[in-house]
Amino acid sequence: YLPEELYFFIKEYVAKQLHSHSTRMIIENKKGKLFFKSTDKFSKEIKENLYSALEKLKTAMSKFSDPSTQMPFLSQPLMANKSKTGKEAIIFASEPKDLMTIQEIFEEDEKNFSLKEKLTALIDCLRGAKFLAENDLTLTDLSTTQPGRNMGIDKKTKKGILFDLDGLLVAGIKTKGIIAPMLGHQPHTKIMAPEYLNTLPDCIITRKESMLWEFGDTINRLAEEQLKKLWSSGNIFSNHTTISLWEKLKEFSHKMTAEKPEDRPAFDICIIKLQGIVDKYLG
Repeated sequence: YLPEELYFFIKEYVAKQLHSHSTRMIIENKKGKLFFKSTDKFSKEIKENLYSALEKLKTAMSKFSDPSTQMPFLSQPLMANKSKTGKEAIIFASEPKDLMTIQEIFEEDEKNFSLKEKLTALIDCLRGAKFLAENDLTLTDLSTTQPGRNMGIDKKTKKGILFDLDGLLVAGIKTKGIIAPMLGHQPHTKIMAPEYLNTLPDCIITRKESMLWEFGDTINRLAEEQLKKLWSSGNIFSNHTTISLWEKLKEFSHKMTAEKPEDRPAFDICIIKLQGIVDKYLG
C-alpha cells in the first residue's frame, strides 16, 4: 500500500524499446495525467548532470504564471526525482502532449499542417532552445540520424515544442561524456557539434552554442531532402517559390554550423532570419 500522494495508476504503457535508455508511460492520479519517464542506463555522472539540469529548468519555468502559454516551446518538468531502487535512475514527469515529430510531418507529408506551420514549428523549437541557453542549459542530442526526430509540433496548438529532455545538461561545465546522437552503438560524429569532437571524454565542456549547430545541421538536412523531392518532381516552374525557400534556409543553416561556436549567429538573430525567410516566401 502506498500513501495517496505517492500512488500512481498506470493507465497506458507507451513505449519500452529494446535499446532505449528509458521507460515511458502515461500515469494518472486524482490530480490528472502525467507523462512519466525513467532513465537508468546513462553513466552516474550524466544522470547527476541531467538531474541538476532538470531542476534548473523546473525552477526557471516556475517563474511563469502560466508556462503552457508563456513558454509552450518546451516540455515542462513537473517532477524530477532520484530513485535508488535497484539501479539508480532519474525519474521525471511532464504534462502529456499530443505530438508529432518534425521528422514525421516532413517524411509523411502530413496534410494537417501547412508548410508555413511546419517550418514555424521548427523555429518555435529554436525559441525553446533560446530559453534553455538564457538559463545556462543546453541539449546535446538535437541533431539526430533522422532530422527533426527530437523536435515536435503540438497537434492542438500547432506550436513547436522540444519534448525530449534526455540530453539536457547545465551549460559551461566539464563533464565525462554527453548524450550524443548514436549510429548503432557508436556516437554519430557527423551530426555532432565540432566542439564535442576530438576531445578527451573527461574534458568535454558543454556549450549553449552547440544547439545552434544542431539546429543548423537539422535544417540543412531537411532542406536537402525537400529539394531532392522538388527537383525530381518535374514541376520545377510551379515549385519555384518553394525551391527558393528551401535554398535560402539551407544557405542560412551554413552560418549556424560554423566550425567555431563564437562564429555562429546569436539565437535571436537565427530566429529572426529564419522566420523572415519563411514569411517572405510563404506570406
